[in-house]
Parts: sequence; structure tokens; C-alpha cells
Amino acid sequence: MENTYSEPVNEGKRGTKFQWTAEEDDKLVECLLELAGDVKWKAENGFRAGFTAKLEELLEKKLPGCGIKASPHIESRYKTLRKQYWAIVDMLGPNASGFGWNDNEKMVVVEKQIFEDWVKGHPDAKGLRNKRFPHFDDLALVFDATEELARGQENQSPTNEAETEKNAGIGEINGNDSGSQTQIPNQGSSSKNLNKKRPRSNDELIETLMETMKDFGKKYEETNGHMATSASCFKIESEEAERRMKVFNELLKIEGLSISERIKAGELLTADTRKCDFFYSLPGDVRYDYVIQVLTDAGVNTLYV
Repeated sequence: MENTYSEPVNEGKRGTKFQWTAEEDDKLVECLLELAGDVKWKAENGFRAGFTAKLEELLEKKLPGCGIKASPHIESRYKTLRKQYWAIVDMLGPNASGFGWNDNEKMVVVEKQIFEDWVKGHPDAKGLRNKRFPHFDDLALVFDATEELARGQENQSPTNEAETEKNAGIGEINGNDSGSQTQIPNQGSSSKNLNKKRPRSNDELIETLMETMKDFGKKYEETNGHMATSASCFKIESEEAERRMKVFNELLKIEGLSISERIKAGELLTADTRKCDFFYSLPGDVRYDYVIQVLTDAGVNTLYV
């Protein structure tokens, strides 16, 4: 059986390319868990800037003299673990079919042809079939629900990074909207028509001014009403988004669910506002049964206890 991790190598004999040992991987994940539990290092989409330097410091304490540096060693390994973790999550998600998870060996199991077809559209999954990924459960706690939500939003935009950058800002650069173009009247014709009109009296001018002020007042009230409604809607949407971000954390509190079941349930609940609201309305002791029901309705095989 192949292994995702390299065999331990003797210190000072790594060669030109740095190879991580199984022990070093273990300690790196331990350090990542420490940072994930420290609020001062958490950011909206992962960790704050400078976290790799902190990881270097923590690793040196756990493995004195290891010589592992923030750049390029930790930066490179972190990106690899993150990429492989999310590749596995995608294979176990509702958009994939035919994939399974061997929880004893900690590896993705799937028929060769299905996997090869999947890799064509998901190159990050290359090499992960029947290969152990022993820290999957721990990394699920590191790459938490906040990063998952952000990543879900990225998946809705173009998958090609170059295409994303190319399309960014097009609306600002080419923002000509035919519906917003102003039609400029013929000034010469307008001047001639004005010259034919009789002068208006002061009373008429005052009456016109009063009507204009009344019309302005009505529009002002309507505008305030629309602004209040928009603000209320924005607040509701913001609160709902925050609740969806916390779904995975709530699922982690439910005993008896595997990591893959938590991931699938999180995707299903955040995709359906009604189910998400109902999940939050339930007391903690019955949420397990509801999650199992949601997974079963979606055709997901579960180990119901």
C-alpha cells in the first residue's frame, strides 16, 4: 500500500529537496492545532500573517535542531496539506459519486476509472487514491467552517485562477449601462419653445414651487422607506450568513458522526436555509437524528447508531 508520507530520513542526509518525515508531519499538525485554538492567530479565511514564523518557533521547541524554516519548508508543506485536505473533502462531497472513505486506514477508496475521470477536472486530487492521509480528522479542525464557507464562495466563481484575475473588475472598467445613459435634449428647439410661452405670475411660481416641494417630500419618504427595508434585509442576510458559517462547528459537537458525515451534512444544511433554521431550532440531544435523516434523504450512506 502506498503512503502519502515519505519514510523517515537521517538528519543531514535530506539531499537537495527537503523531505518531511512522519514525525515532523505529526508535530507540524500538532502546532497547527495549537494555532487553530488560539484566537489571536485566527483570521477570516485561515490564519493571520506571520503564522508560519510562529509554526517554526513551535516546531523548534518540539523538535530541537530540526532545521525546519518558515520559508520555504513550512509554507510549502502547509499548502500541500491544505490542497490535499480540500481535494479529499471534494471527493467525499455531494458533487462526487463512487467515492468512499476508509476510516481505519484514513484514505479515499474508489474504482480506478472513476478516479481517473475525476482527476481530469480536479487535478489537486492526483495521487490521493488509496493513499493514507492520517491527519484528516485533525486538519478538519484546522481548516474550519470559516475557511470552508469562503472556499465554497470561490468555487462558485471561475475555477481557473488566471480567468478569475482576468475577469476581476470588468464591471468597473466596462460599466457602461445603456439603461443609465442620459438623453440630452435639443437645446435650440427648447429655447424657441420657451420664447413662445407667456411669463408666469408670482402666484403661479409659488404654486409650482409648493408642488415641487411636496413631490420632493414624498420621494424623500419613499427613499427612507427603501433604505430602511434594505438595511433590515442586509442585517438578516448577515445574521444568516454568520449562522451558516457556524454550522460545521455545531456539527463537531455531535457525537457519533464521522468527519465525512459532518462535511456532507454541513454542505447540505448550508445549501438549504429552511433545513439550516430547523437544525438550529432543535435541542442538542436530537440534532444527531435530524442530521442522519438529512444525509439519508440525500442518498448518503451512514453508519446510523
